[in-house]
Amino acid sequence: MSQSLERPPGTLDAQWRRLGVLLSVSPTDETVWPEDLLMASWEPLRRDPRLFSLVVAWLAEHGDLVDQRQLRRQLTAAPTTVRAVAGLVLSLASSASPRGLRFPSALRACTALPTPRPLFLRAEGNRRLRQALVHDHDGVARGWGWWANARDLTAKLDAVASRNWLLRHVEELRLRALLGPGLPARIVARAGGTPASIRSLSKELHATYAGTHRAVERLVRNGWIDAPLKDDVRLVGRAQAAAFLLPLTLPD
Repeated sequence: MSQSLERPPGTLDAQWRRLGVLLSVSPTDETVWPEDLLMASWEPLRRDPRLFSLVVAWLAEHGDLVDQRQLRRQLTAAPTTVRAVAGLVLSLASSASPRGLRFPSALRACTALPTPRPLFLRAEGNRRLRQALVHDHDGVARGWGWWANARDLTAKLDAVASRNWLLRHVEELRLRALLGPGLPARIVARAGGTPASIRSLSKELHATYAGTHRAVERLVRNGWIDAPLKDDVRLVGRAQAAAFLLPLTLPD
């Protein structure tokens, strides 16, 4: 991996640092779910070519830890510009992935811009840069309605932490490596806090009641969480498989 890239402090930077992007900021201590962070990042990526290439790299390496169905649901309600940025980032990550990762579910919610425009805001108000991009732009970007130079879209794979590092240091991603990227990992992570009803949990996690109920029942059967009955409401209690949540000792 390369040295951390120097950047000014910011909430997005701290969240991406927690997930293993080597930025020179302190990581947040709060849980970070990749699809929520991606949704918060699509628009800011247009202001920041360096972060753009880092997010492409993270998805190329660790995109299997993203809940594509959840991301698709969130993208469906997003503006066209956001869905066009997402489509380009996910397409570039697929092409750059050393592991052959693909994002078919999330890409179904993406759409191209009807009228091409510069991807990065630094070029939008600069006539000379706009004209240069019209004549020299990346084909993948153009397919999503963006003008951008290929060199600005290259994934910086050496600026992203390894999978072993993520499993040692990021509890929520360790859960996803064990349970998959869907709802069960979110429920187990949430189970360490104050007990909640299925209904309130489904609202908190932006999931359906039926889906949350099925996931909780499956987690209870497998011993991941304890869910005692109280007043005819099934409560989600503390995680039972605590050993799986402790930092792992893995080779680099």
